[in-house]
Amino acid sequence: MSKKKESDSQIIKRLIKKKHPDAWLIEFASIGNKLITNEYGAFTRDGLTTYVLSPQKKLTKTGEMTWPREKHGEVDHFAIKSHFAIDGLEFVTGNRGKEVQKFLEDEKKDSFTKLIRPFYQKILGFRSTKKWKMAIASIVYLFILFGAIDIFVESDTEKAEKAKIAATQAKEEEEKKKVEQEEAERLAEEQRQKEEEAQRLAEEKKKQEEEAQRLAEEQKRKEAEAARLAEEQRQEEQRLAEEQDQQKEATNVYFKNCSAAKAAGAAPVYAGEPGYGKHLDRDGDGIGCDR
Repeated sequence: MSKKKESDSQIIKRLIKKKHPDAWLIEFASIGNKLITNEYGAFTRDGLTTYVLSPQKKLTKTGEMTWPREKHGEVDHFAIKSHFAIDGLEFVTGNRGKEVQKFLEDEKKDSFTKLIRPFYQKILGFRSTKKWKMAIASIVYLFILFGAIDIFVESDTEKAEKAKIAATQAKEEEEKKKVEQEEAERLAEEQRQKEEEAQRLAEEKKKQEEEAQRLAEEQKRKEAEAARLAEEQRQEEQRLAEEQDQQKEATNVYFKNCSAAKAAGAAPVYAGEPGYGKHLDRDGDGIGCDR
């Protein structure tokens, strides 16, 4: 997020605070009898230093004064400024002049006579008592007054028309909100149905995977059982073959050794023929006394 740009008043206050960290007040202020636009003062325990902000956004010092101590002066509080005159010094503050007066009275033991003037002389344009300024101010205030009267004395027809328009707009806004709410509810319901469908498909897929796994395990078990049965059958066939061989050997008349077979002119002796015996067939190829 981009940083919010500082205004000139924020910049000058920040720079003054940096230069005068002990300032108890930073406010509009000018040394003299006029409040200069965009001039700020650093109010410290020792005195007042005023500054303006240069086009290069740097502080430019415009004045400096030290607070008098145990002196008596005058103060004139206006609506938006206060004018101080004490011990030959004059300065003007913004609308926090009463705080400055209290500080000088409490800290510096100064005293002030508050100027009393008719209330109208505190109004902008009437403070200087110059007739031309008062005349211009009167004209401006009359324009403002007539404008205010014109605003507050609208005809009943205009008020009714405005009320009707406002009611129509309110109704349209209410209908718009209702349509938006119904659309939002419809979208929410569609989203809920999509989520339920996705959950159903996920559960169905999970069941299919579990079924496939079960079938694979069952197939594996069947194959293992078939292998076991085949192995048992093979072993049984081997056992029967061995028994048959043993029976044949038991009933068969065989030569005692190859020398006897050769003497009888029967060598070589083939398996299944009279006189054959496994002890005559050393290499187990079914031919005895072949060497």
